[in-house]
Amino acid sequence: MNIQNIIFILPAYIANAMPVFIGGEIPLDKLLKIKLFGNNKTLLGLLSAFSSGVISAYILSFYSPYNFYLSFTIGLISTIGAIFGDLFGSVIKRKLGKKEGTEFWLDNILFIFFAMLFVNFYYNTFEPDLFLLILLITFFIHKYANVIAHKIGLKKVPW
Repeated sequence: MNIQNIIFILPAYIANAMPVFIGGEIPLDKLLKIKLFGNNKTLLGLLSAFSSGVISAYILSFYSPYNFYLSFTIGLISTIGAIFGDLFGSVIKRKLGKKEGTEFWLDNILFIFFAMLFVNFYYNTFEPDLFLLILLITFFIHKYANVIAHKIGLKKVPW
């Protein structure tokens, strides 16, 4: 793994984590008048994910070995992919009949899977072995970060 890959995926991690810190009151389902994502996906969570991903992509682009525009664009795409993956995971959970807040193993990796997939459509940077390594590392990072977030009171459940 090199600095380029870290710069390209770090905004996805930040975007995925920020809603835990920010929270939110207005569920997207209520706003859109549909039952698709569940009450844990909120407008404020979505906005905080997007804005934190964009800001981190902007800052990290200054440290990239590539030009600023390319790095920022890839960080932005990574952010959008992470948000899409997280929302898509919620849809899958609803379609499988899982209750809100239940543990679902795809929650640990779907956001980064889609972040890397979206980036690969734009800029083919992840080799298959690196892709799998990042998924594996992410699974454990996400799992333990959620346990810590639960212990310090940021999450109701440890997953």
